[in-house]
Parts: sequence; structure tokens; C-alpha cells
Amino acid sequence: MDPEKPSCIREGCEATVMYGNSYDNPNIYYMTRFLCSDNLIYIKTGKEDVLITNNMEEERAEEEACVDRVTSPKNLKNWDSGKDSGFETKSKLIDVVLQDCGYEDAKVCVDSNFPVGLYKEMNCDVKVVEGLLDERRSVKGSEEIEEIRKSQESAHASVVRAREILAESNVEDGILLFDGEFLTQGRLKKEILNKLLERDCYCEGVIVSSGDESAFPHKTGTDSKKIRAGVPIIVDVFPLGRSSRYHGDITRTFVKRKPKKEVKEIHEAVLEAQKAALNCLKPGILAAEVDKEVRSVFKRNGYTQEKNKANGAEFKHSTGHGIGLEVHEKPRIGKESKYRLSEGNVVAIEPGLYYKELGGVRIEDVAVIREDGAEVLGRMNRSMEV
Repeated sequence: MDPEKPSCIREGCEATVMYGNSYDNPNIYYMTRFLCSDNLIYIKTGKEDVLITNNMEEERAEEEACVDRVTSPKNLKNWDSGKDSGFETKSKLIDVVLQDCGYEDAKVCVDSNFPVGLYKEMNCDVKVVEGLLDERRSVKGSEEIEEIRKSQESAHASVVRAREILAESNVEDGILLFDGEFLTQGRLKKEILNKLLERDCYCEGVIVSSGDESAFPHKTGTDSKKIRAGVPIIVDVFPLGRSSRYHGDITRTFVKRKPKKEVKEIHEAVLEAQKAALNCLKPGILAAEVDKEVRSVFKRNGYTQEKNKANGAEFKHSTGHGIGLEVHEKPRIGKESKYRLSEGNVVAIEPGLYYKELGGVRIEDVAVIREDGAEVLGRMNRSMEV
């Protein structure tokens, strides 16, 4: 884990409490670096941080968790849970550990995703904080950046594989033919997932959408749909490192054979917009300014946000987002964002334009904000025609 960062205990509170399993709760994994499918209780005080596991996981947690102390119910003084194992018992566990740390009637802070059932049973003063670790997690240390780099390399490899399949495919009656069968969006997804698994990564919800489906930015694509020549094929892969838990994120838009004139024009505009955004990334710049740069490129090319668009193309989402233990996290790169970028932010930049009838074009890469600008993690050809 990278060097210690500022405490997650908010002003006016004496402790922070988190609850959940560390596969689904990235904050617990971030604070403990311990992966466990069973629910955990993490308590951070000004004196120490404590991880409460069940009795079975205690020994493993002592070896793997990056915390001051690991304990389980059997170790707690005067502990008698009876037969109850619900939220009431969990609340008592928290009380006992806080008292053990020297805090009676402590005021604690919890994240907004804290279970309501446990919140209702808490015997102490609880302050709910939205985005409790957002700011802390938004600035990555060197080890975190290297894990994101590895996941991004896997993302690249999987999209290269997708491009290879498109290149190797023949066209029969306007439909792509691969390995003697019509190429479906589902088959291309499976090939992408196989490449990711080879590299100890996985991606839930990988996007392969073609033709009219690609006009919807986050439509994952109907698996049974056959891929046609001459239409946009959006491939968006955001793999999770199965060991590291850090994500990568990449999007490319392909067209097998010759694209329509309008599609080629919006690809050129999207590519220009992405380059402009990447070039203006630096510490101190407002995220909204990066988004504004993208929109100005689109406007210069005749693509506006007016309700009645003569060219029919829309930019339907923000320019980008932070990436790390979650595929979408702070900072948000959008026109309403108040965030000022800082060194150590890792962001995905993904402008796109979408035609309802023709489909869409999106290009996405991940960049690290450095002292003197931005470093794009990996370089992959952004050309559209295959």
C-alpha cells in the first residue's frame, strides 16, 4: 500500500465505521487491503484501526490485512452474543471495540452506503457522510497507478484481440463471418473476456454494440445480434484486476470496410476532441474546463447541444471520470463539476457522438495527472477502419 494519507475521520467525530465485504465495498478494501467475501467491520479511531472478522477469517486477516489490529468476537472481553447474529449483535461488537479503544459514547461517521439496518441499531451518535473516502481515493499513489496500468494493458490486449477478429472476418451478404460462422456481438464479447481471463482480469458488462445499438452509450449490445460491415462497432472494456481490484478502461470504435461519410466525420471530430482534452489535462485545471474544451471542438465541427440539430449527432454524456477501485469514481469530468484536478488523479477521457439512425462513435483512454501534464497509460491505434 502507498504511504499514509490524511485520516478518514471527519471533523467532530472520534471514529469511522465501515461494514460489508471487501469485494463489494471498495472503501473497506482500500483501508485494509484484505479481500473477504464475508462481512467485516472496520473501525478507525485516532489511536488505531481495527478489523473485526468472523472467527474463521481472523488468522488469515492477521497475515494479510494492513491494519493495526485484527480481532473476532471470541477475543472480545465479556463478549456474549447469544444466538443473535443480526445487526443488533453487530452494533454491540462496534460498542465493545470502541470502548476497548478508549471511547465511551463516541461520535462516529459512516458512509452513505452504510446499511440502514445497522445504522438503526447503533448506540452511539452517528454522522452520515456522503462520499466518505472520495477525495482520499481520487489521488492515487505510485503502487495504485501501477495496478491501474496493468489493468489498462489487459484492456488494450482484449481490444486488440477484438480488432484482430474483425480484421480476419470475411463479409457475406453484408454480415461478418468468422471461423465459418456469422460473427455475433456475443461471440466478440466472449473473445474479449477470454483474453482478459488469460491476464487475471474480468469485466462485468463489457460493451460490444454495433449499428443502431451503438447510438446508446451504455447499451451492452444484444448477444445474438450479427455484426454487419460498414456500421460502427463500439467496443468498451473496463477490466477489473482480479487480484489488485483496480480497473482499466478503454473504448474504440471500429467499422469493417468503408464507413459512411457521416460516421467518418464524427469519428474525426471525436478523435480531435479527445486529443484536445488529453492535452489540457494538468494539475490545477477545473474538470469543467476539460469538458468545455471537448464541447468547443464539437461546436467548431458543427456538432452542438441545440435541441434541433441539423446534423443529428449528440454528445450524450460527460467527458470522463476517475478510475480506480471502481470503474466510475471521483473526479467527474463534466460541465457541472467543481473539482480541480491534482497530481495523482487518474481519469478516463471518453468523448463521443451518437446518431440515432447511424450509430455512435466513442474513443476512451486513461491518463494520470502528472506534475507537468498527463501521461496516457498505453498507446493503442485509434483508427476506425478495419
